[in-house]
Amino acid sequence: MEQLSTAVNSRTSVVVVPPADDHDVVTVDRPPNDAGNKAADGLQLRDLPWWFLAVFAATIAALVITNQLPKDLMGGFGLLFLLGLALGEIGERLPYVSTLLGGGPVVCIFGAALLVYWGLLPKATVTLSTQFLTGSNFLNFYIASIITGAMLRMNRDVFIGAALPFVLVLAFGIVVPILIAVPVAMMTHYGWSEAMLYVIWPVLGGGVGAGAVPLAQIYSGVGTMTVTEAMSRMMPAVVLGNLLSIILAAQLNLVGRKWPATTGNGRLIRSGNQELLRRIEMERASARSLPLAVDMLGAGFALTIGVYATAIALEKLFFPSVHAFVWMIAMLTIAKLFEILPTRLEAAGIQWYELWARNLLYTILAGIGIAFTDMSLVFGLLRDPVYLTLVLLTVLGATIGSGLAGHFSGLYFVESAIAGGLGMAAMGQTGDIASLSAARRMELLPFTTLSTRIGGAIVLLLAGLQLSIIGR
Repeated sequence: MEQLSTAVNSRTSVVVVPPADDHDVVTVDRPPNDAGNKAADGLQLRDLPWWFLAVFAATIAALVITNQLPKDLMGGFGLLFLLGLALGEIGERLPYVSTLLGGGPVVCIFGAALLVYWGLLPKATVTLSTQFLTGSNFLNFYIASIITGAMLRMNRDVFIGAALPFVLVLAFGIVVPILIAVPVAMMTHYGWSEAMLYVIWPVLGGGVGAGAVPLAQIYSGVGTMTVTEAMSRMMPAVVLGNLLSIILAAQLNLVGRKWPATTGNGRLIRSGNQELLRRIEMERASARSLPLAVDMLGAGFALTIGVYATAIALEKLFFPSVHAFVWMIAMLTIAKLFEILPTRLEAAGIQWYELWARNLLYTILAGIGIAFTDMSLVFGLLRDPVYLTLVLLTVLGATIGSGLAGHFSGLYFVESAIAGGLGMAAMGQTGDIASLSAARRMELLPFTTLSTRIGGAIVLLLAGLQLSIIGR
């Protein structure tokens, strides 16, 4: 069979051949997506010629300066793709930042946020970026693609074994922050009740839409405080908790590198079953060497859209209190446990996930920095050492509590801390993506989604009970 083309670089080898079924197939020898692999974190500059990048950058810059950047999919993609690519590469090359603070993912988020804070991006560009992520629901589409692939990549025996221990991970991720932060609050002017209502619950509540907003409604319904006043008091904790979650995620990645016994490099369950470990490694090796076919990418796209649309229908028409992403995880869990999907369709979903996770992660993170990260609010928080300490203790407590609960119930410490504690402390799904990117463990997204949604729902219940029993 005649070989048409071969391309070799330091990361992948690609061979394109005409297969027997007349479909274009690209066989890619992918590197493993482990804690030390930077190639899986986003498209890198060496994959594109310098002259293309120069022309691309000059064109986008000219459109931004003249306020002529199209307010559509092309404009949003063009700007965020280029910005994420540049910031991501800078982050991977900065000394200390690349090793201690998470590298490219962290610089994408906070670099883009600082550009907004310093006024280096026109307001029209900021508006376009925000609308691209939220107005078109592109962020939800990206998350749906990641959840689908991550669930399908998961070994069913591992998922079954991790279910009960993960309940303990969530429980300790809530209890330990209270045990650590409340005594400190009692010794300060905040007081324990205020600390729980305006620091601990907002940080662990699952972000803004599913956390701070319903919390504010609960608070306004019990006392004289308005929703706006409650939101103003809670949002600083939510934002700062998200910032600390990203930084801690990067540190947990370093913990895993220094002490390999604490991490499964993205695998949650710790098992002494050598046969199970062998099957997991075989599945991972098989996933990395799957034939990359154009028709399979189309099938993966259809699978993602179909599962997401069904989840939205279940949320909107029947169960509005359960988020669509939770329904996605439930459906894909059933499909995985009972082996409902054909092997080829599972492979298609995994390849669709690989396409987005490997090539457009930096694009998404730059958008999150522009649309969801207010640096003026972050800088303002740093002026109150007591408040900063309470938020830090809350995030640390959730991280340590979840990690230890996982460790003593058969899970890996690092993965439990990230999926459980940081899944609750990060700011919703956008915070989950940012934290997992810094930790180099995007495959944990289904578990962080459960932490965000289920853990957040438990927090809302506890906050309501606190107000109804003891008031403010």
